[in-house]
Amino acid sequence: MGLFAVALVVTMTSHVAESHHPEGSALPGTHPEQFRPFRLLMYFPWLLLQIVKANLEVAYLVLHPGHLNPVLVEFRTTLHSEASQVLLAHSITLTPGTITIDVHDGRYLVHAITPESAESLFQGHMQQRVQQIFGLDPEPPTEFTITRDPHEVHV
Repeated sequence: MGLFAVALVVTMTSHVAESHHPEGSALPGTHPEQFRPFRLLMYFPWLLLQIVKANLEVAYLVLHPGHLNPVLVEFRTTLHSEASQVLLAHSITLTPGTITIDVHDGRYLVHAITPESAESLFQGHMQQRVQQIFGLDPEPPTEFTITRDPHEVHV
């Protein structure tokens, strides 16, 4: 059900972005993004696999609570349109063990239940796949920081 909601939001939002900015970007003067529905369809099985893997990791943590070590992750994305940023935010939140807390001007604040979950965000596989959905060259996130102190967050 969550995957369907993400697909619906992205499809609706990308149409709105294109109507406001014909070059396909929600932000004037940025690299145009072109929504590719087929890539979105290819993304869903990959995302489902990530959700299953994360569920197994969370199940392990439930059985071994001493391994919980929550962190806050801040990073900047190279995604420009609202549709692409929303898809990434929803994908992060759909994956157990991570929750997107805030997205503002391409900066994400994410809560992760382990540093390993945060590390997977740093590797940027999810962002790179979202970039491909919107016709962008895959790039990892930038300005990546991990903290345990909520007062150190700058979003």
